[in-house]
Amino acid sequence: MQADHLHVPIAVRSRSGPRALEVEGLDALLQGLPFTSRRRWLQAWADTHPDWDPWLVTVEDGELLGAAPLARRRRGPLCDVVLLGHGPTDDARLPATGPAAAQALAAAVHEGLRGTWRLRLQQVPVDDPVVGALAARLPHVRLDAAQGMPLVRITDREPTTYLSRNTRKALAKIDNRLKAAGLEPELRWTQDADEVVALLPALQRVHRERDLALDRRPDHDDPQAAAFYRTVIERHARAGEVDLLTLRLGGDLAAFVCGFRDGRVLRSWDNRLAPRWAELSAGRIANTEALRHAVQDGGYDALDWMRGEEPYKLQSATEVVPTAALTAWSSAALRRADELGVRAAAAARTSPHLTRIGKRVRALR
Repeated sequence: MQADHLHVPIAVRSRSGPRALEVEGLDALLQGLPFTSRRRWLQAWADTHPDWDPWLVTVEDGELLGAAPLARRRRGPLCDVVLLGHGPTDDARLPATGPAAAQALAAAVHEGLRGTWRLRLQQVPVDDPVVGALAARLPHVRLDAAQGMPLVRITDREPTTYLSRNTRKALAKIDNRLKAAGLEPELRWTQDADEVVALLPALQRVHRERDLALDRRPDHDDPQAAAFYRTVIERHARAGEVDLLTLRLGGDLAAFVCGFRDGRVLRSWDNRLAPRWAELSAGRIANTEALRHAVQDGGYDALDWMRGEEPYKLQSATEVVPTAALTAWSSAALRRADELGVRAAAAARTSPHLTRIGKRVRALR
């Protein structure tokens, strides 16, 4: 596809509603992007977040040159605009075929923002040309570093290559503790869609237990987040794109790694351990098995731990892919009010009194 079309008039199209993504050429434009930026993922989010109106802005000259998959929600006078997939998406993109298309797409998004609005684009590449063009064009904008994504580039098919000496020693100690407890880890990988779907309630239970153990509000207490989790995993499993690991200890689900088969990359989107098995390092056992699987499978060239620079990810990572977040407002006053609200919320989260109340409320659920 030609990268620039400076000599051809570029047409702007704006589509909204549940079927906004049903555009000829969109799948081709999204091909090769991470699975979190392709139609199956985006449509699952649109289908499970009915309070958001999907809004697809495209630029074309007979073929699709660029697309901004967005969503809008109005609350009072404020129109909140986010990327489709806002929240659970670790790697978001605004595809454009070249510099001219990127500039035209940024101009089209800017033109589509009306009245009182806030625009949030999270987990985007730091060098995304559309984001850069928007940052240069919008009047009240802030660019921040977002969560990096630790990645293991597989250049050697021996798993121990990616494990430090201290990690190997720790794994040996874990193995000894399991033997002393009379436990044999039951590790199982499955790509069978029916099996994956049948396991979803157990995965969500462990997911929630882990959130509570970390003193966090459980993700899936939000019905839309819970519905998205089930929907997106099932749809990708039916398409043969889920590689699910379960670890059982004494027959109990102790940990899991929900990986997505994304071409030659295994992307670990959700990996959790059941808190009751934390002392036996169930999470480390499962994550080490995920690394071994990706390295030795032969079908993968990388293991993407996805967003979050936690120590267990960094121990094996060969690089960390940086990401950025753009926030923009229609006015300086709105920006000040929004940022003041963010600071107040952050202060409330760190208040010992409010933290104790939050723990009590969550314990009653």
